[in-house]
Amino acid sequence: MGILSNSTVLLGERSRMPASSTMREFSTERCAAVALIGAGFLNIVVNSVLTPLLPRSIPFAQIVNSSVFEWREGLAVACAALLLFGVVGLFLRHSRVSGKGTTIAFAMTFYGTALLLGVEWSQLFDVRDIARRAPDALNALNTARGMSLSDLGGLVVLGIFTIGWLALAIFLMIKARAMSRVASALVVVGILVILLLHPVLPRFLGAIVGNIVLGAGWAGLGYQLLGKH
Repeated sequence: MGILSNSTVLLGERSRMPASSTMREFSTERCAAVALIGAGFLNIVVNSVLTPLLPRSIPFAQIVNSSVFEWREGLAVACAALLLFGVVGLFLRHSRVSGKGTTIAFAMTFYGTALLLGVEWSQLFDVRDIARRAPDALNALNTARGMSLSDLGGLVVLGIFTIGWLALAIFLMIKARAMSRVASALVVVGILVILLLHPVLPRFLGAIVGNIVLGAGWAGLGYQLLGKH
């Protein structure tokens, strides 16, 4: 009976002990924070480094078959996947203080990022496969007049992704602490620079600058989320 009593006491003490440092280290939010930091870095590499390096003035199928396009799409898939997981971590962190509007913003951000992942995945495998097997067909589709269903689908994805991240970043600017406000402001500024300056500045300058700011914002959100653990 004495051994049983002692065991019961020990079990009771263990049940009141905090979670182990190992469990805290590998928590969902911590992993999501690292994912956001990685997504921010990859976004800069994909859109500010590799995209301007894509070959120009050649048929679209040859661009798709280039090694730069392959690297770009492969890293873009990784970036979107990390960003999607990062959204989950942000929701877990801020869900306690979120209202209906914020929940909608999180949902739009999640679905927009998931759809973006699907687009990049299709570019990496499906479009590249068409470029290898039927390059003339791909070139014909790319040069056809008018908006295609593929163009329409891409615009829908871009709209959901952009509106979702803008709404989420504005929420974090209002509700979160100073570090999150700075990082969220960078996300907003980065998106606006891409949308407003890309058509105005020569070549890819607007997109390069905007994606550097946007990537820094995502990495900042991850760093802030990581700092809470």
